[in-house]
Amino acid sequence: MAVRRLFVIAIGLLLWAAPASAASPEITVALVGDLLLTDAVLAGRGADYPWARVAGALQRADIAIGNLETAVSLRGAPVAGKQYTFRARPEALAGAARAGLDVVGLANNHAGDYGPEALLDTLAHARAAGLRPAGAGRDAAEALQPAIVEARGLKVAVLAFSRVIPEAGWVAGYQKPGLASGWDPAPVLAAVRKARREADAVIVLMHWGDEAKAQPRPTDVDLARQLTAAGAAVVAGHHPHVLQGFRWHGQGLVAFSLGNFIFTHSANPGARETGILTVRLGRCGVTRAQFTPLVIAAGQPRPPGREAAAQTTARLRQLSRAWGISITPRGDLAPPRLRYPCE
Repeated sequence: MAVRRLFVIAIGLLLWAAPASAASPEITVALVGDLLLTDAVLAGRGADYPWARVAGALQRADIAIGNLETAVSLRGAPVAGKQYTFRARPEALAGAARAGLDVVGLANNHAGDYGPEALLDTLAHARAAGLRPAGAGRDAAEALQPAIVEARGLKVAVLAFSRVIPEAGWVAGYQKPGLASGWDPAPVLAAVRKARREADAVIVLMHWGDEAKAQPRPTDVDLARQLTAAGAAVVAGHHPHVLQGFRWHGQGLVAFSLGNFIFTHSANPGARETGILTVRLGRCGVTRAQFTPLVIAAGQPRPPGREAAAQTTARLRQLSRAWGISITPRGDLAPPRLRYPCE
């Protein structure tokens, strides 16, 4: 009996110490930056054109996520006094879905460019194309609801919030369509905790930061820490239109800005640098991450030359060094400190 008892204890200890990834499902998630699918980008070349060089990589991922930086509607009028207003045709979203995109964040400073009517159309057109929108809704409750995607037995919740809001009227309210604001941390963190209780993993899209700046704002750095502490496995930032660095918080990964992905030409070389952040994600969080550099040319992300790819990786390595992350020449981010067993 004693021998049998020792055997049972030994087996129990082995199971306790074994990496959770061996028993728990893991999936691949691809994350990209700002998506501008206007006629100026498509330029009569069709909805599949912008994705031609990257569709394969997105389709290979179990889940692919991006930030939709435009209203999608044939209705509405440009918001008065706004310098840049963007609108795309519904068929542009069909191209995104065919390319492998699954979730689009709408919490940003362009989803409301053509008014609340067009914002509601954007939600409807995204769903009709087979995409799951996050960060906007017919009211505050819907805007705070995560987009849910299930893959390989893993349930992933995607939330989106914006700290770049052109005017207060853009924020969703009671029986009022709009965006999910990221300015008050309390409801944001509450939404993350709620999603974490209901899903195996949570991804948060944050529209924040200053345009063309290589460094995140201190207030955003602090919020990133709070988001991962609340249960976010990945925090992916947008809005600066340039790439920023990465940071681990335990097994939570923060990408402060993924820059542009599909966008019009910019005179700023940094705005043309882009890439795909690919993470291995399980119930414990992120177990592996890699950034693949790309370059935007004629509205289309595509592989750069070897020297350009090395320069992008080196710049990200320098930006991430302050956060304690090293990046290999092939784009692998230094692995997180693994916590087993999972909580």
